[in-house]
Amino acid sequence: MKLGLTMLMIGALALGGCDLEPPPGNSVPDAGAAMEQSIKLDSYDGVLPRDDNFGFDPVNTFRRYEAYDIPRAKPEVEVSLYPIGLRRIVADLRQVRAMPGSLPDVDAAVDRALPVLDRLLARMQRLDSYYVTRGPLADQLARGRAEHPLLVADFKAAIAVWEPLLAAYDAARDAALARSADFYRREKRMVEYYDVRIVQQATALAKTIDTPAAARDPERVKAAEAIVADLLALIERDRAARAGQAERAERAERARSPDVALVDLAGDRVIDNSVPQDAEQMIGAWRDLRHTPDDKHHAALREAYARLRSMRALL
Repeated sequence: MKLGLTMLMIGALALGGCDLEPPPGNSVPDAGAAMEQSIKLDSYDGVLPRDDNFGFDPVNTFRRYEAYDIPRAKPEVEVSLYPIGLRRIVADLRQVRAMPGSLPDVDAAVDRALPVLDRLLARMQRLDSYYVTRGPLADQLARGRAEHPLLVADFKAAIAVWEPLLAAYDAARDAALARSADFYRREKRMVEYYDVRIVQQATALAKTIDTPAAARDPERVKAAEAIVADLLALIERDRAARAGQAERAERAERARSPDVALVDLAGDRVIDNSVPQDAEQMIGAWRDLRHTPDDKHHAALREAYARLRSMRALL
């Protein structure tokens, strides 16, 4: 059986109803509302990329554009703006924003961001057409130079709303993970508990080593190594809990059917889970980065974390 992290969180929210704010006049929160909240959080996770490899990132996109140095460029310059990534994210953000589910801080950040992203998208699309059709050769880059400060202003405005949007989402996700971890610990569902704790520590590692330069900072390296030690311990406990779960399932099955030959029934009772393996890959990526702190190895760390942190990752 395979469950997504979202389903684990839905279970924790729906069963541990006290973790959600109850509606006025109702002392028991609606499990359906908890499910809507988790599904919406999951959907935002699919829209908001953290790395340029996975979609539009205004910081990296702006950095690439600045490298063309339009004020001093020649008409022969070949500019690629690629507005398609931003167009997809704007459309997806609107779709998720309209979904049911109460995420007030995230939704408010989306409401602030969308008009700014719309303005940037409109300008990027117009200028992309200009550059794709080699307009600079026809007007000696006059239009490109005239619109350059406007595009720069739009990029800076987008960055100013994008980063608070990511922060609001991260805060909502961290809170949901904390609620889930607390619920599973109280319910003694240790496999799920350790899965969530691994994701929490992986998030801490990603935040600590947020740039290649961080791998050269002694204080950050020390903090990262402490997190890795915690992760290794959690991975060991996760697998021990999983083995215990399998053993109990097998004993129960044999008690129900003592005369039936059982073939790996215990294994079938264990959640098929990639969290420990993905965490180990992230640790390996961190050690590669520490040995060689460059963009390539940091990208590998981020990719390993992206697989692990995904709300849709198979657990």
